[in-house]
Amino acid sequence: MNLKVIKNKHDYEMALQHVESLMDAPESADINEEIALFTSLISFYEEKAFPVDLPDPIDVILFVMDQRSLTRKDLIPILGSQETVSEILDGKRPLNLSMTTKLYEELNI
Repeated sequence: MNLKVIKNKHDYEMALQHVESLMDAPESADINEEIALFTSLISFYEEKAFPVDLPDPIDVILFVMDQRSLTRKDLIPILGSQETVSEILDGKRPLNLSMTTKLYEELNI
């Protein structure tokens, strides 16, 4: 396959198939270089064609709470009062830098 910019789904699928065929070839410096080039092209296309938005910070907090079996009470030492925790988790109050820093330090978010 000729090295070219991937512009559509057909090109993308052809590039994937080409890389797969290269994986079965005997290893060599040239093959490794071609794999690296094609995977770079594939990654570039995927970033444009399949963008991933960052999750909402509140959704991340709720997910971590669920995974670690935490309650709203557990967030009081991190975010402040029970009222503050409720306002933040209910979307009525934004997180500030201090809260974000504490969430990172305490929950590794």
